[in-house]
Amino acid sequence: DGDTLVLTNGERVRLLGINTPEVNFNHPEKSQPLAIAARARLQELIPDGSKVRLVIDHRERDRYKRLLAFVRFADDQDAGKILLEQGLAWQYLILPNQLCWQQYRDAESKAFKATEGVWDDSHYPSTFAKTVTIGKKKRNYQRVKGTITGTEHSSKNYWYLLDNRVWFGIAKKDTKHFTDQLERLKIGTSIQVSGWMYQSYGKIRIKARHPQALRFL
Repeated sequence: DGDTLVLTNGERVRLLGINTPEVNFNHPEKSQPLAIAARARLQELIPDGSKVRLVIDHRERDRYKRLLAFVRFADDQDAGKILLEQGLAWQYLILPNQLCWQQYRDAESKAFKATEGVWDDSHYPSTFAKTVTIGKKKRNYQRVKGTITGTEHSSKNYWYLLDNRVWFGIAKKDTKHFTDQLERLKIGTSIQVSGWMYQSYGKIRIKARHPQALRFL
């Protein structure tokens, strides 16, 4: 995909800080929108035989044993940052790796504001909280827009109701990351949240562990 490299020693590297649309290798025509474009752009930036510099953060490998790294190439350019700026990737954190998250956020914002690439509704239509359904999958990754219509909290989480339909949650143990955002999360505020959506106790929920997953609209 556009977020994975293979080194000459066979090591697979998962680019940190981004997620690109998925390529269907068996049936490329069924790949997610812009998946082929993202992969082609990464190959253009880093052709076979290129020298790269890998920047490792706290966590070194993912559950698939891939090396997790920010990838720099000629003149110390950042591959992930370029893909974000061009709308060929979404920002995505694999915690506890948070290095460069603000620079990546700024890069993604350029494409977001220009509704370019993955932010163009013709490729990935916006999901509005009031129309969300879970379907057969117990969990699925979503980007949801909505307006806060209610709030509540439990012993472990703060919850914000979006359009009387979806509960967006922040664990109290993660609030240290949201010091600039919590005061803005009030009834009437419109936001977009990215994360894994699931159903629990009859409620549709989505949680964020880092401000990277939250945008104010």
